[in-house]
Amino acid sequence: MTSSTRPSQPLHIPYEALESAADWFAQLRASQCDPATRADWQRWLDASDDHRQAWRYVDLVNASFQAMRQPDNAVIGEAALQSLRTTGVSRRRALGAIGLLGGSSLLAWTSWKVSPLPAMAAYWLADCRTAVGERRSVRLADGGQVWLNTDSAVDIAYTPRERLLRLTRGEILIHTAGQRDPPDSRPFRVATRDGRIDALGTRFGVRQFDATTRVAVFEGAVAVNTAASASHSVLRAGESASFDRSGIGALQPADAAQAAWQRGVLLAENISLSQWVDELGRYRRGHLSVDPAVSDLRVLGSFPTSDTDLALSLLESALPVVVRRRFGWWTTIGPRSVT
Repeated sequence: MTSSTRPSQPLHIPYEALESAADWFAQLRASQCDPATRADWQRWLDASDDHRQAWRYVDLVNASFQAMRQPDNAVIGEAALQSLRTTGVSRRRALGAIGLLGGSSLLAWTSWKVSPLPAMAAYWLADCRTAVGERRSVRLADGGQVWLNTDSAVDIAYTPRERLLRLTRGEILIHTAGQRDPPDSRPFRVATRDGRIDALGTRFGVRQFDATTRVAVFEGAVAVNTAASASHSVLRAGESASFDRSGIGALQPADAAQAAWQRGVLLAENISLSQWVDELGRYRRGHLSVDPAVSDLRVLGSFPTSDTDLALSLLESALPVVVRRRFGWWTTIGPRSVT
C-alpha cells in the first residue's frame, strides 16, 4: 500500500508522559495483565490531562501503524484514483467519492492524522506523490526534472500560458530545462499555499511547512511573490528564505544540506539532536522522539534516509545516546547509562 500517513509529533505533550504511556501500553498488552494492573493504569490515566493526551497519542500511533500493515485497509485504491482522474470528476465530487471508498478506514485516518479532508484528498489525487520514506524523480514535458522528497505531493499543469507545479505537501527539488530550440517562452512557476515562485532558469528547492514555505536557490535565481500581499523578492544562487501568505523573511544561506535528500542523505552540519530527530522522523513511520536530557547534543555527519534504522545505529556510535525501540513503531533516544 502506498500511503503518506504518519502521526504528527505531539510537541505539547511532555516526554515523560509519552514514555509512561508507552510503558503502560506494553503492560496492558501483556497476556498476564491482571485487574490490579488495569486499576493502576486507570489511576495513572486519571491523574492528569497530559497522561490522557499521551495515552490517546500512543493508541492512535498503534492504530495507524497496524493499518499500514493491512493492504485491505487502504484509504483508497490506485484503480479508484485512476477512475477519478480520468472521468472528469471535480475535486469536490472526488472528495465525496473518497469518503465513500474509504469508509471506516478514512475516519480512522483523519482522527489521528488531524489533517483536513481537503488536504488528504489533494494528496491522494495529486499527479505525483511519495509515501513516507520514498523519493521519486519525474521528467517534465519540457525536459526539466522534479524530485519529490518523502511524504510529498505535486500537481503538474502545463498550459499554453505557463508551466506550473503546485506543491500541496512536502518538498521538491526542481531543475528547469535548459535552452531549447525553439526556447520555451512560458514562465515556469511553483505555487504553494503561501505564494508563487517564478523560476529564472535555475535549480531550486521548495519545502512546505505547517505555516510557511521555504525556497532555496542553488543555481540561477527565482522571484518570490506572496499570496496575500504585494511582497516580492528575488533570490539568487546560494540564498534561501521562508515566506508565508503575508510576507517574506530575511535572506539566509542555501547550503548543501537543503538538497542532500535528493541523494538519500540527511546531511547534519552541527545541528541539535532534536533537529536531527525532526528531520529523520520525516522518513520513518511511527513515533520517534528524544529525551530533553540529550536533545541539545550536536550532530555532525551524513545519514541514510532510506534506512532509518541504520541512521539510528550510526547516531548511537557517534554520540553518548541509546536508541530504545518498542513495538516496532515506538522509538526514543535517551542518554547512555554510565556503568
